[in-house]
Amino acid sequence: MTLSTSLSSARQWQASALALALGLLTTGGAWAQLGIQIKTDRPSYFTFEPVYVTVTLRNNSGNPLVFSDQKPLSGFVNVKVTSADDRTVAPLCPAPNLGMNLILGTGETKDLTVRLDSLFNLQRGGSYLVHALAGHDRLPDDYRSDPAQFVLQSGLPIWQKRLGAPAVGAKDTIAARQVCLLLMTERKTDQFALIVEDDNTVYGFKRLGARISGTKPMLDMDALSNIHVLWMSKPRLFEHRVYDRDLRLLQTKYYIADRAVPTLQRDPDIGRIMITGGRPATPGIDFKFDDTETAAGTPSPAGTPTPSLHGAPAEATTAPAAPRNLQPDAGLRPAHGIMGPAAP
Repeated sequence: MTLSTSLSSARQWQASALALALGLLTTGGAWAQLGIQIKTDRPSYFTFEPVYVTVTLRNNSGNPLVFSDQKPLSGFVNVKVTSADDRTVAPLCPAPNLGMNLILGTGETKDLTVRLDSLFNLQRGGSYLVHALAGHDRLPDDYRSDPAQFVLQSGLPIWQKRLGAPAVGAKDTIAARQVCLLLMTERKTDQFALIVEDDNTVYGFKRLGARISGTKPMLDMDALSNIHVLWMSKPRLFEHRVYDRDLRLLQTKYYIADRAVPTLQRDPDIGRIMITGGRPATPGIDFKFDDTETAAGTPSPAGTPTPSLHGAPAEATTAPAAPRNLQPDAGLRPAHGIMGPAAP
C-alpha cells in the first residue's frame, strides 16, 4: 500500500493545498522520505458526533526531524477535507499546524489525533474524504496521504419528547428542549444515539451502541427531567443509563433477562422511574466489558462536578451549551502532547 505522495518544491500549507486542488501531487512510493497515512476511528458518524482522525507519520529520511515555526526547522502537518463532489469543506478557523513541537526521530513512527469537526464545518450529511499533508524544510518534497473516507448521517428519529429546563425565577418562562432517539443504518448493524437540542443549540449528544436482535431502547423522563434509557447492549444483557438534561451521564446499571425482560416503569404520582423484570447484573461476574463499552458507560471523571439523581450539587454549574454550528469539547489530542482545549 502506498504510504505517501510527493510534491516538488512547495514548502508551505498554502502551496500544498493549491497543488492538491490542481491535482499536482504524484506518487512518491518507496522514495518518500516522510511516510504519511490518515484514518478515521469509524466509517460512519452521526452529525454532531465527534469525528476523530489519526495521522501517522514515519521518518524515512535517515535524520531526526524537529517540527517548529523557526527556520531551518520549520515543518507542518495539516488536514484537508473534501465532499464527495470534490468541494473543499470550509474550515471553522485558520488551520493549526498539527505537527508543532513534534520531534520525529530517525526511523520513528508517531500518531497525531485530531478532532476533525472542531476544525471543519461537518454538520451536513454526506460522504467525505480527508487527506493529511506534511512537509519539512530539511526535506526536498512535501507529502500527501491517500484519502480516508467517512460518512455523516443525521439519523432517523424514532422517539422524541420535550423536557423543561429549570427557570431562575418563579415567574420566568420555562425553557423547553427536545430529547430524541436516533437510528443510523451502517454496513454491519444499526446504531442508536441520543441528542438533546432546541432550535438554536445542541446541548448534548451520545452514541448508545448497536441494535441487538431488532430491539429498540425504552426511554422515559423522571420528575427532575433526567433521561432514563434501557436497551439491550448484549444478548440478554440490558443497560440502564440515566442522563441529565445536558446528556451528562449520572448513573449506569445492568440487568440480565431472567424469566422476564427488564422494562422501565414510571410512577405516575411522583415521577420516579423504576426497573421491573430481570435481575441486577455485576460487571466482571455476570459479563465482561470491552474497552470501548467501559469508557462509554462511565460517569464523569473524578473532580468534574456532576449532578446527582436528585439534582445538581450547590457547587456545580452547567457548562455553556454549544451552538448548533460548534461542537462541545473541541480540541486536538496528538500523541506527543496536548494541543487545544481539553474535553470537558
